[in-house]
Amino acid sequence: MSKKIFIFLLILMLVCIMPYSINAQDVQNSLNVIKMEAETTYLDNANGFLDNKITSFDSNLGTVNLELSLNNSSSSQDQETEHYENTEIFIIIPEVSSNETKTTYANYIETFANKVFEANSNTKIGIVGMNGTISDLDENNIATDNDEGTIPGSMDDAKIITMPTTNVTDLVNGITNMNPENWKYHYNLEVAIRIAKNNFSDDVNRILISLYDNVPGIVIGEASRVNYGGIFGTTAEEAVRNHLTKIVTQTKTEILSLADEDISFILLRPDDTSFDQTWTNADTGEIILELDGKPYVDDLYGSIDNPTYGKMYSLNNANLEQIVTDYIYNDVMEEIGTAISNVSIEFTFSKDILDNFDITIGDSSDMNIDNLATDGIMVWNVGSLEANESATLNYSLQMKDMNNTSLLDKTIPIAEQVVLTYNDSSTQEHTVTSTDSPSVRLVRDEVIEIPDPGNNNVNNNNNTPIDNTVAPGTIPQTGINPIIFVIIALSVIVMIVLIKKNKEYKDIK
Repeated sequence: MSKKIFIFLLILMLVCIMPYSINAQDVQNSLNVIKMEAETTYLDNANGFLDNKITSFDSNLGTVNLELSLNNSSSSQDQETEHYENTEIFIIIPEVSSNETKTTYANYIETFANKVFEANSNTKIGIVGMNGTISDLDENNIATDNDEGTIPGSMDDAKIITMPTTNVTDLVNGITNMNPENWKYHYNLEVAIRIAKNNFSDDVNRILISLYDNVPGIVIGEASRVNYGGIFGTTAEEAVRNHLTKIVTQTKTEILSLADEDISFILLRPDDTSFDQTWTNADTGEIILELDGKPYVDDLYGSIDNPTYGKMYSLNNANLEQIVTDYIYNDVMEEIGTAISNVSIEFTFSKDILDNFDITIGDSSDMNIDNLATDGIMVWNVGSLEANESATLNYSLQMKDMNNTSLLDKTIPIAEQVVLTYNDSSTQEHTVTSTDSPSVRLVRDEVIEIPDPGNNNVNNNNNTPIDNTVAPGTIPQTGINPIIFVIIALSVIVMIVLIKKNKEYKDIK
């Protein structure tokens, strides 16, 4: 056999065997995602939150795309109330007889309104004056001719003092000038709530605040004076309890109706929670009944921890000024949101990420980003965010060496820590730190790939974490592949035949 034929056969055999020999020794590393997103970090006012999460990845190429987002909006994902750009607040104030008390109300509301308007300019505040039928008793608790104790409650028992406005002077003047006759009233909270509810605008956040601090004297259809005896033979106590039950039932129904209208509600719990009442004869002033009505208070308003609806504060724990200008103000800010300023996020990459990945900063929603320093700290200067506004920063990682054995089976957090600093509407500085982070891990997968004549470029690129309990390819086998055996056998047979033919040719010659 000539040398040319021998060399040709040898090359043919090697070419046929080579692909299978190489594939039998293939090793492929994959970058798996261990944790897709960090725990949500909340701002101190509970009205915003910071998220850091992986949005996509390629396990074979070792690329990871991430998103860092700051939302200055409600963090309650299950909150049903829809939020709008504008907000209206109605405050229910009893039309008191004391000018001094009216001035006190006006001062508190003025301070509260200035704080709210400064924090959120898209807010208006209005005043509902709660009155009712006239209560006029002399020094002996005997009803005068002016007393209207026998007149049932009606929709005339409350009125709008000031429609929602941004003018603080209008609010103050409205409160100061209400009830110019300085009458005492049998107050009707049911009607005051309904008047406020019917005067809110559409497509606004709606908040109702009640500064009334007692059980109402009347409701629609029920007068303040109680009659007993008669043909039914009721006692004074029975008549009073029936009267209180009707007042509580109707007023409570009106409070609960606010939930159906998506109107937030904040009220004051009665200062005298025992609700001791003394009932006298309207004609003689004689004491007829002394009653502890605390069960009616609890039924109507609920408790501080479990109010009938909305939020409730007690004058036993703080004075009216603190409740209006501090507690209620914070509740309102949580409802309508407030701008934050001087917002900065310091993002520190972990050492393994800094040493073994190329870091690329993508679209930052037109925010200013400092250059990534060699110490792995990225500073994102967000600036200011209005209420319900958000900012997003996209960044990506590319693993430098997929065959880096020092990283095999090691969980690699993306961030070492994230520090958020910002100023609230009162310019107070806040700092919130998170050490939780998305994470990845480099793993080794041994595979054998049988070439497919129709597809010679197969790649696992489904962007899903790999289950390391199942080999991603065919498990390597010992011994000789059957196809290789057939090729070798055929090659040997061809060589033997050619050698034999060559020998016969020489003999003949």
